[in-house]
Amino acid sequence: MIAAKVKIDRHLASCRVVRVAARLPSGTPLVVPLWFVHRRGSFFLTQRSESPLVRAVAVHPDVVMLFDPERSTGEREVLRVRGRAEVRRGRWPLAGIVVRHSVRYHFHPRALAGYLRHPERIVDILRYYTERSRMSAVVEVRMEQAQFIVAPGPSS
Repeated sequence: MIAAKVKIDRHLASCRVVRVAARLPSGTPLVVPLWFVHRRGSFFLTQRSESPLVRAVAVHPDVVMLFDPERSTGEREVLRVRGRAEVRRGRWPLAGIVVRHSVRYHFHPRALAGYLRHPERIVDILRYYTERSRMSAVVEVRMEQAQFIVAPGPSS
């Protein structure tokens, strides 16, 4: 069990984007690529309060998430997580997640190098988060099942 948790944590550390699959209220499938934060068996995704994903999980809370590593590890494994989503609104849930997102994405060495080359982007990012804070929600997905699957590759 501990070895599996270590493998999952290592895999998640190599991922920057998750593909979240949900069902819209009409039943139509929806797949959205998003940034994520993982903490204590839950995944946190920020979205607009009226986004299709927020509307979808309000009606159909069961979701599937696919985590592909960005850096090539030589393996073609994808982590598939099944979970139950819940929408949280308000400034406090959002504030904690935005801080974690900032550390994970904006203070990443590659991001910092980009900001040094283009400092004007910092103002744009601050404006984006300021404007978005009034209309955002956090989607929390509690992990119920995790499984590594082999991604399809080119035919041999």
